[in-house]
Amino acid sequence: MARRAKRLRGQMVVVTAGPTREYLDPIRFLTNASSGQMGYAMAAEAARLGAQVVLVSGPTALAPPRGVRLEQVETAQEMRAAVLRSARQAQIIVGAAAVTDFSPGHRARTKLKRLAGPRSVTLLPTPDIWESIARSTPQCSQLRIGFALEMDHLLPRAQAKLRAKQLDLIVANGLETLGNERARVILLDRWGHRRSFPPLAKPLLARRLWGQILSLTKYPHARHPRVSGNDDLFFI
Repeated sequence: MARRAKRLRGQMVVVTAGPTREYLDPIRFLTNASSGQMGYAMAAEAARLGAQVVLVSGPTALAPPRGVRLEQVETAQEMRAAVLRSARQAQIIVGAAAVTDFSPGHRARTKLKRLAGPRSVTLLPTPDIWESIARSTPQCSQLRIGFALEMDHLLPRAQAKLRAKQLDLIVANGLETLGNERARVILLDRWGHRRSFPPLAKPLLARRLWGQILSLTKYPHARHPRVSGNDDLFFI
């Protein structure tokens, strides 16, 4: 463990965590059930490894990890702006937030009143944070780790997101991990390797995931994985 103790010293790591909120009116909003635990665990472990960590968090009930700079946001647009402020200086970006995909097309200035009969709401897509990062920061300058929560077709959809978002690694997980203190995940990389992790407490899982990130050769600018004799990248 001592060998890994400060492997991230001198590096900047940006981590996103938690849900975002998209307001219908000053009181009501669209959101999701993300607790933020996984993102906070990833930020805490990066700090333990010596990194300068910026944690961009949506609303959670969690205390900020020790040694981490917390930037609190609510909406997807606010999260995008906060991430882009630090993205160019970061060697690693970890996108663990559960960003709300849609926002009401109109935000009422006052509380919406109950009406008889149905009421329709136009939903518009929120900003794609990974797409914004790709436009503003060359991929060769940093490692990008994403998360994918899916209810079905987990691996094909995670692999599609890995390619579309220009990620180096993606952590695929099912609905059962949402808000749970433990998570069972499958880790995929852009070189075609895969490893499944059994249910683990999220702090322990974060340590395992950082072990994988640190295993890349010529870190942090690695563009090729270090592969063992049996073609298995994952040796944590």
